[in-house]
Amino acid sequence: MPWSVRANGASRGFDPVPTRIKPRIALNLRGRPVAIEVSELVSPEAIRLNQKAKLPTDRVYMDWEPRAVVGRISEILAEKDAKTYHAGPFWSIVVVIHCDEFTIKSDAYLPMLNRARFGPFRQINEVYFLFSYEPDVQGYPYTKLFLKRAFFPWRLWLARSRCWLTTA
Repeated sequence: MPWSVRANGASRGFDPVPTRIKPRIALNLRGRPVAIEVSELVSPEAIRLNQKAKLPTDRVYMDWEPRAVVGRISEILAEKDAKTYHAGPFWSIVVVIHCDEFTIKSDAYLPMLNRARFGPFRQINEVYFLFSYEPDVQGYPYTKLFLKRAFFPWRLWLARSRCWLTTA
């Protein structure tokens, strides 16, 4: 579902309690609140090692394999799906995963990411994967990831309730 980026309270600051960090909120085209969660695909091990590096030649990077990328995306999505979203309720929850790893380029990873299936999830409705800036395309390539749908009887009831409430 397309959404507009009219921020709702996004500039109010940062909640210092880690479990209560509020998501960025936008309104979809029908004016309903959408939570936008942003995460980054990085190697925690490379970050840890680079924090200890004293010289530029001591710095390391992760040479990502396709399975590791899909695995890390799955981990990020599981974390985002398990968290409690404050300031809701939300019509939908969108996750954007940014990747600034120079070994992960769109020409090599887009076909694989477009074939991959993630989920099912209880809360997440859409996921976008955003690559780093690529000079040859003069932009930031991205793709919408495919999510497996879980069937929950309460969702059917909720969908009917929403329709009934909006037509009354």
